Amino acid sequence: MTYSTNGGEDVIEIVERSVRAPREGEIRIHVKAAAVSPTDILLREVGAPGVEAPITPGMDAAGVVEAVGPNVTRLKVGDEVMAALNPRRPEGGAQAEFVVVLEASAVRKPSNITLVQAATLPMNGMTALLALELASIPQGETLAVSGGAGLLAHYAIAAARRQGINVIADAKPEELELVDGCGATTVVERSGDFAAAVRKHAPDGVDALLDTAVLGEKAFPAIKDGGVYLPFAGGKTSRRREESTSDPFGFARSWNEQNSSRPYVGWWRAARSRSGSLANFLRRRSLMLNG
Repeated sequence: MTYSTNGGEDVIEIVERSVRAPREGEIRIHVKAAAVSPTDILLREVGAPGVEAPITPGMDAAGVVEAVGPNVTRLKVGDEVMAALNPRRPEGGAQAEFVVVLEASAVRKPSNITLVQAATLPMNGMTALLALELASIPQGETLAVSGGAGLLAHYAIAAARRQGINVIADAKPEELELVDGCGATTVVERSGDFAAAVRKHAPDGVDALLDTAVLGEKAFPAIKDGGVYLPFAGGKTSRRREESTSDPFGFARSWNEQNSSRPYVGWWRAARSRSGSLANFLRRRSLMLNG
């Protein structure tokens, strides 16, 4: 699947192309499911600097390892895996029948989910886990999550609760039951004043805010002094009272041009240097789906 110009669904084309053999440290995946995220749609409709056409979109794929290159030691042919891809790389992203990626960009899928479900996990799941790592919230303290009904929010809520962190999330009236079912400690009805709604349940403010709804500065009063603001889709992670910027395409400009993908949370570079490859990060931290 490719597109050569920005626009709606009508710009998408299905094309045939050859797929190379995996090189050293690479695997070739027969893709069974590839996620279509709001970011994929935004990039197709609006574009991003430095991305040359034709573009094969998609950042999340799940499928079966079909071939392995030399020095691949962790995965083997036949393994069901999920992978994160960078659509800016010359070979494009996840929305293709076959993709070649570094072994470090893929992990075996959890045994208790389908390949379709696994295709939603890599970027959203890693972003949620990185957010918690960056925020360093002690057990028993509180995280606020805006946009509580979104998929990233679901993963963040589940992971935070598993770590013993209290979670306050917002939801529309028709989404209250859904967000409550994700495990949020407290669900507040969405209103024009997110911060005030949060402060009703955390009078001193929360330790961190994962802002998946991109509320920006108007949500800052929800955070206690010294707390952490974690912006979604670019921007600068900051401590409460520090200046914050918003750049919805910042993540696209700073992606590695090869095979790695970045989560959409500030301070990602520091976390990535501590955690190593995507495979290591997810193997060590995604037990919430198998647990």
